[in-house]
Amino acid sequence: MLDNKNKKSKIKKGFTLIEALALLFIFSVVVVTFYSVFTLGMSHIIESKKRLGAVSIANQKIEIIRNLAYDNIGIEDGIPDGPIDSDEYETVDKITYHVLTDIKYYDDPFDGTQGGSPNDDIPNDYKVARVTVKWGQELTRQEVFLASTFVPPGRETNAGGGTLAINIINSSGGGVPSVDISLTNGEVGVDLDTVTDSEGNLLLPGAPASMNKYEIGLSKNGYETIVTMPPYPGTAYNPTDEHASVIEGLLNVKAIIMDPLSDINITTIDPLDIAIGDVSFSLIGGRTLGTDIDTGDPIYNYDEDLTSDSGGAENVDDVSPGTYQFTLTGNSETDYKLFKMDPGDDLENSKFILDPGSSLDINAVIADKSIPSLIVTVKDDAGGSVEEASVSLVNTTHGYDVTLETDKYGTVYFPDNTANLENDDYDISISATGFSDENGTVTINDLTEEEFVLNPI
Repeated sequence: MLDNKNKKSKIKKGFTLIEALALLFIFSVVVVTFYSVFTLGMSHIIESKKRLGAVSIANQKIEIIRNLAYDNIGIEDGIPDGPIDSDEYETVDKITYHVLTDIKYYDDPFDGTQGGSPNDDIPNDYKVARVTVKWGQELTRQEVFLASTFVPPGRETNAGGGTLAINIINSSGGGVPSVDISLTNGEVGVDLDTVTDSEGNLLLPGAPASMNKYEIGLSKNGYETIVTMPPYPGTAYNPTDEHASVIEGLLNVKAIIMDPLSDINITTIDPLDIAIGDVSFSLIGGRTLGTDIDTGDPIYNYDEDLTSDSGGAENVDDVSPGTYQFTLTGNSETDYKLFKMDPGDDLENSKFILDPGSSLDINAVIADKSIPSLIVTVKDDAGGSVEEASVSLVNTTHGYDVTLETDKYGTVYFPDNTANLENDDYDISISATGFSDENGTVTINDLTEEEFVLNPI
C-alpha cells in the first residue's frame, strides 16, 4: 500500500516539471515581445530627437539669412550670389547633419512673367530661400526643410543680367522632375548645384550675361548623365548640347532631352536560329553627342568592342537609348557575314532602335562564309527593297526545290531547315506583286550573294 502511494507522488512531481517548462516558454515570449516593443520605441524616440535637431538647424539658417541685407541674400557662386554656403555639414550632440541651402529669384506671375502675357520686364520679383537638413542615410524620411520668402525694400528693381530657363524633357516631350543640375561659369563666377521642379524646369532670373559659357551637368538615378560642351572649335565636333548663353534683359531658354537608361541583350545566331558563340563585334550608338565637322556623320556616346560568350550571349546594361549599329570585327568578320539584326531598323539591316527605359532582346543573325549558302537581295528599279517577293531555288540533280519570301530588307537566305545546299548551279525565279518575273541561274560556291532588280509592270 505504501509503495503505491509513493508511485503516485512521483507521477505528480513529473507534471510539475512540464508545467514549469511551459511557464518558462511563456515568460520568454513575453520578454522577447517586450524587448522588441521597447527597441522599436527607443528607435522612434532617437529618430524624433534627430528630427528636432534638424528643424533647429534649419531655423538657425533661415534666421541667418533674414539678418542679411536683401542684396546680400544668395549662395556662394550662385544666382543670386552671396555669402551663404550651399552645401555643408554640422555636428550637434554627436549627430552629423547635411545642410543644403538653395536661394533663387522668383518671377511671381501676379505681375506677369518674363516673355509671358503680360510681360514682366523685372522678373526678379523677390528671393526664395529653401534650407534642407538631412541625417543618417539621407532617406526621404530623414530630412526636413524650411522655406522663406525675402522681398526687396521699396520698389522692385532689375537685378541685371537675364533669365536662364533650363527645361529637361524626355524624348516624348514630358518634363523630367528632380534632375540634379550642376551649373558652372568661370567667366562670371557661377558654381551652382540645384534641382529641377516637378515639371523638369529650372528658372534663374538675374543670371549674369555670358555667351556659350554656362556649362550644364545633368544627373538622375536611372537616367543618362549629360554634360553640355563648348561649340566648335572648343569641341572637336559640332555638339548637340552646347553650353548655355544668357543675353542681358532676355528670357534665355535651354532645352535638353534626357531619357531613362536601357539594357541590350544580344544573341549571335545563324539564319537557322542556332547560337554561335565567341563572336567579336563592335557596337556603336546611343545618345547623339554631335556631328562630325567634315562628314556630318553622327557621333555617339557608346562605342565598344564586345564578344559574345560560348552560348552566343552578350548583355549591355545601363546605356542610352537611340540607334545602334552592329559590326563584326576581327576573325568573326573574316569567318562570318552579318545577315541582319532581328528585330532591326526598317532601313538598314545592321542597325536597331533601343527605346528609353527598355530591355531589348535582339538577335544578330550571321552567316558562315564556309557553308554552301545563298543570300538573295531583291530591289526595285529605284533601288528600294522589295518585301515579300517569292524566291524559288531549284536543282533537280540534288532534289532541291525550295521557295522562300524576302524580308523587309528585300533579302532571303538559303538553305532553310528542310534541306542543305551543295556547291553547284541552281535555277532561280523571282516574282512579286506589281513586278515582272525574273529568272536566271546562280552558281553557289560556299556563301554566295546575288542581287536582282525587278521592273514594275
